[in-house]
Amino acid sequence: MTTFNRVAKVAPRVSFAAAALISILSCWNYAKADDAWADWRLLPDSGSGEVRTDEFYTLKNRVTGDAVTYGVREYGINLVWTEDLQSENVRLEVESGHGKTIRYGDKIAILVKGGGYLHYAERPHGINLTWSKEPTFEWRVDGGEHGTTFKSDTKFGLRNEIANDYVVYGKRNRGINLVWFKDGPQTWDRRLAKLGCKVIESKLDFNPCDYLE
Repeated sequence: MTTFNRVAKVAPRVSFAAAALISILSCWNYAKADDAWADWRLLPDSGSGEVRTDEFYTLKNRVTGDAVTYGVREYGINLVWTEDLQSENVRLEVESGHGKTIRYGDKIAILVKGGGYLHYAERPHGINLTWSKEPTFEWRVDGGEHGTTFKSDTKFGLRNEIANDYVVYGKRNRGINLVWFKDGPQTWDRRLAKLGCKVIESKLDFNPCDYLE
């Protein structure tokens, strides 16, 4: 076999491995990132950037690029994804009343037009969330120093104090694709990365996972 033929035979395997390894490393780094729970942005940027309790915003997910909105579904809480990034259907409220700026670490309530206030509650299908008619100050925004002003169009984590966890994107068989962080990408992306490493090992006779721990 000529040198050219050997290269031609090996090249596809190397290209596959390189592409797969890049994907795996990206996945792995996301899973290990200190702020992997920071899954959200509030739109639009209101000029000053300060998020206020008397304004409605669009709650955009950084993974899907879509926003969350009220919508009837068969299983789980009535939330759906929308590509409309000008829906402006979500308002954050603090106990001290309207017209206030939100600060990192504040206990807040989340109002979604058409549904109500998001409230933690166990349910048989979908993420453990339901609607409340009254404000439930069981949430907080994380991603900046507590006590500093929370600004729109910056990434942040949405933490529920009852669940003691962050809401993030994650696939589900039933209900909207939202999960708690401890059940989501930190766990599943690592499993996916390890599975991908095994595929590469079968192609190139070495396991890149040995270098990722």
